[in-house]
Amino acid sequence: MIKQLILKDFIIQWKFLIWYILYPVFFYMGLTDTENLFIILLFIGSICMFIASIFVSVKIYEKREF
Repeated sequence: MIKQLILKDFIIQWKFLIWYILYPVFFYMGLTDTENLFIILLFIGSICMFIASIFVSVKIYEKREF
């Protein structure tokens, strides 16, 4: 129960990060320099893949029987 609440809280906070931090950064970088936008997209993509791998690991761990 607590683990589910922690994951739900993390997902809600992640949505706030996307709306209030990442989109303005993308907009600013898109207006100023295209090369920096590409580097930031690669960096954010790698972070998203890392978070997705953590979620998959948690799901596999929860399905495991002891």
